[in-house]
Amino acid sequence: MIVRVVDDGMGGLFFPQSKADTDWLEKTDGTTAIRRGHYGSWIEVLRQIRRDRATQVQDQDLLVKFIEKRQAYLEGEKVGSNPSWWLQEPWTLRDYQAESIAAGVERGRLLLADDVGLGKKLTALGIYCEVWKGFRNLRMVVICEPNDRRQWLDEMLDKVRPEILTWEDVALVQGNRTVRHEALERHARVTIMHYQSVIHDMKGKTEISGPAAELIRAAHMVVMDEVTYLKNPWSLTTSRIRAVMDNTPYRLGMSATPMEKDVGDLHSIMTVIDRDVLGPRGPFLNNYGIYETIYLGTREIERMVDAKNIKHMRKRMAHAYVRRTRAQVKEQLPELVPLAVWVELEKKDMKVYRGMQASARATRSTGEFSSWFSRARQYCLDPRVKGEAGTPTKTEKVIQMTQDDFAGEQILIFTWSVPYCWILKDALPEEAGVINGQVSDQRRDIYRRRFMEGDLRIIIGNSAMYKSLNLQAATVVINCDLPDLPTDLKQRVGRADRIGNKAEKIMVATVLYRDTVEEKMLDRCLTRVKLFEDLFLQEDEIQGPFDGLTLDEMKEML
Repeated sequence: MIVRVVDDGMGGLFFPQSKADTDWLEKTDGTTAIRRGHYGSWIEVLRQIRRDRATQVQDQDLLVKFIEKRQAYLEGEKVGSNPSWWLQEPWTLRDYQAESIAAGVERGRLLLADDVGLGKKLTALGIYCEVWKGFRNLRMVVICEPNDRRQWLDEMLDKVRPEILTWEDVALVQGNRTVRHEALERHARVTIMHYQSVIHDMKGKTEISGPAAELIRAAHMVVMDEVTYLKNPWSLTTSRIRAVMDNTPYRLGMSATPMEKDVGDLHSIMTVIDRDVLGPRGPFLNNYGIYETIYLGTREIERMVDAKNIKHMRKRMAHAYVRRTRAQVKEQLPELVPLAVWVELEKKDMKVYRGMQASARATRSTGEFSSWFSRARQYCLDPRVKGEAGTPTKTEKVIQMTQDDFAGEQILIFTWSVPYCWILKDALPEEAGVINGQVSDQRRDIYRRRFMEGDLRIIIGNSAMYKSLNLQAATVVINCDLPDLPTDLKQRVGRADRIGNKAEKIMVATVLYRDTVEEKMLDRCLTRVKLFEDLFLQEDEIQGPFDGLTLDEMKEML
């Protein structure tokens, strides 16, 4: 029998979902057009499809064999029968992880949006191993943050059985250009690369070439960790990855916060994973975005402030994402205790702040407004950040909390400002580690190891510490400010609030000035967090901490 494989530009090939489908495929004589029925089908002929969009496949033995194995898997050999078969002892899967793995294997293209700290890496490896059972030549590419490459490697070698993966099967892309290209050109069974490699090791905007591009084109499965890197649909990274993954059967995007700012972020990410789910960008934003017109000086700007038709959007996406929340596994995590610490600016300092506020309102350009806005936020942290005179009330309060309120506790302190990291470090009466863009990877690893071993009690960090660092030894998180992106609050807390933390409670203290931009940012932050939870929590799921609450109720809870 000759099978004609037709590619529709999405890399989707027919995958039988029932015994009738399999019988139809086996009994059909002559030329059979295999059309996209479901994502996740499989083929050694993928290479030929890239050379010729419609290819007659004379030798279909491998395809038929794979279909038979997949059909047996779906009809009887479910993941739940022995979900942890691929794990080394003593590791085992939790029920929600086994369910996510089953969904990933069946659907093929999926956004894995499990809450922070619930083991998304392990779920991704489980999907790989389950598919590997039916196709031993499976090749996977993991694209992640630079600081996360080593964690992916450790996760694979520590938890996956050696008969499935060993260090010889894994290529780690790092180092100079020559070393990186050698690793990329190996086409190992598993390759771990970072998002910057898309910029440095690919060429072109429409016709994409380079060793990184060829590697991804040849992969059967691509995992995009912290897929929010692709939230800008017009960035070079997003456009290149979208282009080279055009025929990739298995695509897994991973992020606890896939919608950082508005529904436009979500659309960009889902277009990379599966462009059919949400459709063209323009109609999508018109159907689901709420806009308002603001005036910046004399300039009129339209911005998205909220979302509409949430239930319809959630229903439209239901088959394309899986999310498990902290509330659903709360018995395995420490209790979170939020604490809002309000402080007041001195009268003379408030007068200086009001002057900055007036200057920002009078500006006529976006650049000038951003400059004054940033200056006001830095003044609220500590006047010394911008060389201003004033009382460092917030810094004094944070120091008092570390030495008195939380004496003896392991503490993570977060701020958005790099200069403030160093000001606070110098002001503390004891040694503290600093993790920001000015600290090398080697030094960060030293701080992390000392903190986990109890040799270092305090680490201060900015956005460089939001993601990809597991610091389960922490029992206290102090926010000196609110981040630019509301969902980064979840990422901050998630450094400590992870499976594996042995504490009974984690204190989360947020220190803010009243009657300043910080109080207004809190309103905005809670609005965006509530929008995210409304979209990603199903009606029949356990409610999230902000689900169903008004802004005033959320502020009161904090």
